[in-house]
Amino acid sequence: MDFSYQGQTYSYGAFDYHTSRLWGTVADGVLILADRNKFLKHGNVFKEAVIVKYGLKLNAEQKSIIESRIAELLSRTKRFYSDAELDEQKGQMASNYDSYLANVYLSTRAKTYKFTHGKFKTYFVMSTNCVNLASYVLQMKNLDVINIKGLITPGTYLNYLNNEYLSHSKIVVSRYVYGLEPNEKLSNKTVSAN
Repeated sequence: MDFSYQGQTYSYGAFDYHTSRLWGTVADGVLILADRNKFLKHGNVFKEAVIVKYGLKLNAEQKSIIESRIAELLSRTKRFYSDAELDEQKGQMASNYDSYLANVYLSTRAKTYKFTHGKFKTYFVMSTNCVNLASYVLQMKNLDVINIKGLITPGTYLNYLNNEYLSHSKIVVSRYVYGLEPNEKLSNKTVSAN
């Protein structure tokens, strides 16, 4: 689960395979910041995913709270470079890359960050995961946008947002479904560096 604000997508996960352990359930937490439209296209093509996007209507106070929360998150990060970005800086690009992070960079020119301290420094699939980061930004008492109780999963969010949209909520005001076009399928899921 990712979220976008002001044309930027924020995606959090165990994207640094060099630090991955326990079959990918634990790793350094990496935050990707990418242009929303490029990231949507990348998600469709690289992951061959169907992406459902919900639009929220926010007032000025809610926008200010979200901006403060994003700034607070970013203040706990340092710039991190994927293998593709490091190779590009050295002028020694490989013919292709098979890591998700390298492909995100090549497809979107995203900037990536690692958390230096705090809750999201270490990604753990059961507690500090992508849903938890989105909730950290969107589900605050004083924000009054999303009010989910119980176990929070991508499915919980999908169900909540869809129900709000279908009930003509004043907060969840749009829904878009993105899928692959027939000519967008990649055969080997790697993006060429050329």
